[in-house]
Amino acid sequence: MVTGDNIATATAVARECGILPIGRSVLSLKSFPQVTNFNIEKLPSNTVVTMNGDAFCAVLDKALLEENVRRLILDSVCVLARVTPEQKTQFVETLISYGYYVGMCGDGANDCGALKAAHTGISLSDLESSAAAPFTSTNHDVSCLVTLVREGRGAMTNSLASFRFIGLYSMIQCFSVAILYYFHTTLSDNQFLYVDLYLVDLLLIAVPRGVAQDGLSPHKPPDRLFHYSVILSLLTSVTLQFLAQLLTIIILTRSSFYSPLTEYHPEPYENNPCQENASIFHVSGFLYIFCALVFSCGPHRKPFWHNKLLICFGTLLITCQLFLLFGPKISWLYEFMELSDLPSYSFKLYILVIAAAFLAILFTFEYKISYFKLTTINIRRYFPMSKRDSRPPAVYLEDTPVDPQAHVTSV
Repeated sequence: MVTGDNIATATAVARECGILPIGRSVLSLKSFPQVTNFNIEKLPSNTVVTMNGDAFCAVLDKALLEENVRRLILDSVCVLARVTPEQKTQFVETLISYGYYVGMCGDGANDCGALKAAHTGISLSDLESSAAAPFTSTNHDVSCLVTLVREGRGAMTNSLASFRFIGLYSMIQCFSVAILYYFHTTLSDNQFLYVDLYLVDLLLIAVPRGVAQDGLSPHKPPDRLFHYSVILSLLTSVTLQFLAQLLTIIILTRSSFYSPLTEYHPEPYENNPCQENASIFHVSGFLYIFCALVFSCGPHRKPFWHNKLLICFGTLLITCQLFLLFGPKISWLYEFMELSDLPSYSFKLYILVIAAAFLAILFTFEYKISYFKLTTINIRRYFPMSKRDSRPPAVYLEDTPVDPQAHVTSV
């Protein structure tokens, strides 16, 4: 708690809120001499520290204290009272300089500087503080913090899911074209349009519409695009989609009905309607849709069926794909798509089974192995930390777990 009120008043309110646990003694630092004579290492484990503005100035005086001692004291403070607006801002900036991600709640003009300096400033008022804070809560209490973290994690996860889908979509299409080039053909212009303007565009609109989950997950989402879990997910997805397309071609070429392409288009790398083209077109269409479904699941968001837009678009696209694969041959449609008919119903079932197996394996790896296993190990044991991850851990007075709700109070 950081407040301009008297330290006794702030201490009493902090006890009621649970910031100062019941049964613990309080050590108040109120002057320069108390700070200079204070030995943080000899602080009893059942004692918490409060501080006023004068003592805070002494702590920040580099001539009085060493940096590590200053850090230990500020990590131990539960209540900072009788501070000026400038000192609130200075306190936030000091925490940021130590590598913390700082959130700030305030409802007055004296909080504007700190709200602007914090990584996340939340105004609990529609007046002056709302002009400085990036967020303004219509519910004027700090329960908005939970909502903000929950929605922020959901938005971050949706953004990463969109990035992964875009990356995988391009790789699916790349491998589709590469495989077809081997057979002297490729996707037709209208097939490209169907994939790019119909399949992928609708899915890209729907994937970021995931709904944030009701509670907070104990695991944090990746905080950057090139996080190891995102890269691992992409590599796994790329490998699985390539195997799915390759397996489809292998089954096709070993089937009794297979008729290889013998007459080629005079222009190189042009579409020649053939069984290879139809097989890759059908299986890749399912892969696009199933990738979107998998990336729309996972922690920090509700299951994908809560994403109504994805359900609508997904149902529409799957219906179209099933119709193209199993429906009757419509001459004008096949001519428009430059698509060849597959004579074997059992091979069409193979395509559907391969796509379904891709969905099951990718989902299992993503959310049963990759996220809940690999993202919870201490990866820093095996890889050096970046500057962004090298901030020292917070110092706690006691290892006893504390109810996180007890630390929510007004600033």
